[in-house]
Amino acid sequence: KGIFRMKTSNKPAACGGGKLPASQNDNKPASHNNKLSGSHIRYLITMHRLKNADNTVRCVDIAQSLGISKPSVHSMIKLLSNMELVQKENYGVVYLTEKGLETAERYSRGYDFMLGCLDEVLPDENSISSSVCMLLSSLTEEKLSLL
Repeated sequence: KGIFRMKTSNKPAACGGGKLPASQNDNKPASHNNKLSGSHIRYLITMHRLKNADNTVRCVDIAQSLGISKPSVHSMIKLLSNMELVQKENYGVVYLTEKGLETAERYSRGYDFMLGCLDEVLPDENSISSSVCMLLSSLTEEKLSLL
């Protein structure tokens, strides 16, 4: 739904395309102390793709993009805030912290890589996005940096 399923056009060599660009953060240790679930990752990627130039996004836009209720978004934002990945301002405005932005960028690269591979073999599958996030949540930082 919404922008969540979007991917970049760079396909990894293993999936028949070019290699994804390397990041300076690829070899850094985990930027969060808590284990992220597939749902956490889904929200971070969505926020990363929806954010404005000032790194802010409105809760209503997250809800609309993911096709979920605003109260569900507020509950998740509270969890992500406790992990120091986001910070909520007044009037439903949220922004990714530096730690949250680095984490979202790392998982976005992995998401695009896996989605590109799976789209080649399962182009009509509607649940790929959620499955990719669940798979990403099980990877170590070392394995994630290889994507």
